[in-house]
Amino acid sequence: MTTRTITGLIEATEATFRLIADGSHDELQARLNPRVREQLTPQLIGDTWVVALGMVGELEGFEGTHVELHDGTPLDADERVIGTVIGATVLRCEGGELVGRVAFDETSAIVGILIVPTDHGPLPF
Repeated sequence: MTTRTITGLIEATEATFRLIADGSHDELQARLNPRVREQLTPQLIGDTWVVALGMVGELEGFEGTHVELHDGTPLDADERVIGTVIGATVLRCEGGELVGRVAFDETSAIVGILIVPTDHGPLPF
C-alpha cells in the first residue's frame, strides 16, 4: 500500500461544511467517493443541515480543526498514512456549537460526514 500525507485535509474538512452551509450540493457531490453518493444525497445532507440550523443557527466558523485516525489519535500535517482518516472540527454557530467529522478515503475523497451535538456518545467514525 502507498502512504500519503494529509496535507490539505484540514482545509478540506472546513470546506466540506462551508459547502453544506452554502447549499453547494454539486460541488460537494463531486468531492464524494462515488460509492457513497447514493447514500449521501443532496436531500439527506440538506435535511440534516436544516435540523442543525434549528439547533444552533447559522455557521459562523470553525475551531480546533485537525485530522485523526479512527481511534482519535491526532495526526501531524507531515505524517504519512495509509487508508481512511478523519477530519474533525467544532462548528461554531450563532447559538452554539456542533461537532463536524469528515471521513476521507485513501484518495482523499469523502466517504462519510457526521454533524452531531458536542455531547455526543460513541460515533461510527
